[in-house]
Amino acid sequence: MRGYVLFVEDDDFIRQTYAEDLRKAGLIVQEERSTSHALDLLSRGLPGVILLNLEMPANHISGIEMLVRLRNVPEWAHIPVVVMSKLSDVVNPDVMARLNVSTVLSKTLRSDEMVRLIGDVLQREGG
Repeated sequence: MRGYVLFVEDDDFIRQTYAEDLRKAGLIVQEERSTSHALDLLSRGLPGVILLNLEMPANHISGIEMLVRLRNVPEWAHIPVVVMSKLSDVVNPDVMARLNVSTVLSKTLRSDEMVRLIGDVLQREGG
């Protein structure tokens, strides 16, 4: 599998665990704890997919706000986004559709399933 994933997640354990498995699958993974730093990184190069936690700490730009900002910048609007959430079953599907989210994953998803889904998004979106 090939591609570049920008993984935005404040929980170090979750981010590092999934990132390691994505790398083992052959993907390049840039890890970011902060949405503001992730937005800064986009000016340096565009990922094939963004894996984004919706529930960020109070002192960070929220995942939803990052999505809105992404979709309002023409150069970034096309980047596929996969949302991760502890509350994936209550994430509003209409809002996710309007923000052009590729899929919503639960943080309890097995790592191999997450790797497969990210690979599917990269293949489908050409990332």
